[in-house]
Amino acid sequence: MAPSLPSATTMLRESLHLKLPLRLKLPLRLKLPLLLALGLLGCSSSDPSSSASSQDSGTIDSATSDSPTADAGLVDVVEAGSGITPEQILAASWKKLENAPTVAGKQDDLYFLDEKLGYSVNGLGQIFKTTDGGDHWDKLLDQPGTYFRAVLFLDPMRGFVGNIGPGYFPGVTDTRPLFSTVDGGKTWNEVTSISGPLPNGICNFSKVDDQHLFATGRVGGPAFFLKSSDAGATWTSIDVTAQLDMLIDSHFSTPLDGYITGGSSTGVDSHCVVLHTSDGGETWDPAPAFAASTDGSMCWKFSWPSEKVGYASLLAFTGGTSAFVKTTDGGKTWNELPFTGEPYESLGVGFITEDIGWIGGDKYGKPAMRTSDGGKTWQEDASIGKFVNRFRFIGRVGYAIGAEIDKLVIP
Repeated sequence: MAPSLPSATTMLRESLHLKLPLRLKLPLRLKLPLLLALGLLGCSSSDPSSSASSQDSGTIDSATSDSPTADAGLVDVVEAGSGITPEQILAASWKKLENAPTVAGKQDDLYFLDEKLGYSVNGLGQIFKTTDGGDHWDKLLDQPGTYFRAVLFLDPMRGFVGNIGPGYFPGVTDTRPLFSTVDGGKTWNEVTSISGPLPNGICNFSKVDDQHLFATGRVGGPAFFLKSSDAGATWTSIDVTAQLDMLIDSHFSTPLDGYITGGSSTGVDSHCVVLHTSDGGETWDPAPAFAASTDGSMCWKFSWPSEKVGYASLLAFTGGTSAFVKTTDGGKTWNELPFTGEPYESLGVGFITEDIGWIGGDKYGKPAMRTSDGGKTWQEDASIGKFVNRFRFIGRVGYAIGAEIDKLVIP
């Protein structure tokens, strides 16, 4: 396993502690890997060169969409007819899953097929599985040198994981961007049926149904969009670098109509950008559907609680006033709205209804924030762990993954 970078880490810690302007002058291609190596920003769950526990409990000793459909694994909304009231949601609190994988920095993704069966991945090349709603976890794979960034399952047997790839994080040597399983995660094999330019890495998955799947990557660039129309048997890779330097997440309402999000540049002049396609990603509208006014920013995660209402977290990595992004007309128009009123580098965003949702992940370890009025006001929610990168909601249960994995059960 590759050694860590103590000198870079020390320099960054000192610059953050002293709040020197030096950190704002670093090119993003240098600054982001340093922050990510600390597990504080971007795709990192931790420094992938750090050692990990081999215990099946999933504890890692040291740091290292979402369209609302009938497919349970990527549902971000309370299912119609569930009978859950806003009062019930707001009365519930998140609880840490004590036996779930943990890191000192941040884990990246989890995916649940139902309220019990789920998977999590991290930057140490590890994949975990639970069959009892997170009470117990089994380690399925431990593959040092691979940075598992994203996970998607179609059914209890068929699933995919994405690797961020080398050249960005310390210790990552695996060049294979995509893996699949057909036996519930017992074995994993490289996906080689990718036409077009091979992506450097994958940050996120989304899907419309179990046939039409999408993958995006990566933070720090270059930007590639992948799609499959045959349940992942074959994939097509499309170069989006003419319009984005960094590609992070996607959302499709149909196999043809969708949005991707990321950053316009890998430098401190980057802006959070949302692009639209009407032909399944073969081409993207020349004019962005949204471009943030915030300098030094990128859009990080999508959450769509309904067909019309969608949110995107805005990661402002050079500091300044925080914000989030919202649409109420299915993505035709977007608004950049104030968030906490102070620097907050947002990562994960998850809305269980059009009005009730959370944003988490700030690199300084600030508490996650919750809104009950569609983002007009926000309050701290200290019941959620640090560095949340992804929220998943299914039925009356929610999951959030970051330094730990938390669970929300609505009575």
